[in-house]
Amino acid sequence: MKEVNFPRSVKEIKFGAWSLNPKLQIISDGEVERELEPLLFKILCYLIINKDEIITRQDLVDDVWCQHYVDDNAINRAMSELRKVLKSEIQRGLVVKTHYRKGYSFFRAGSYLL
Repeated sequence: MKEVNFPRSVKEIKFGAWSLNPKLQIISDGEVERELEPLLFKILCYLIINKDEIITRQDLVDDVWCQHYVDDNAINRAMSELRKVLKSEIQRGLVVKTHYRKGYSFFRAGSYLL
């Protein structure tokens, strides 16, 4: 099983124009601040923590949803919503990359700091 959450000592994660506060489940690009719903927060954290890997749909089902079966449409909707949340005037680049027939990965647009 892969990690889904950051250690308590992590106060902020920066990627591209975004800054993520894991305790408050809020992302900000300096102009826009958004609170993430729990599922989107877990997916984003999972992608960041496992940033050097392609995350399969089965990984998401097992480690994020923690269920035996999740409909593909639920995964598609969640990834689409996460992409919408991560768009801003400042952060125009791709943050979540789709690998055809493989899965998803976290695309480090710019700096990445814990």
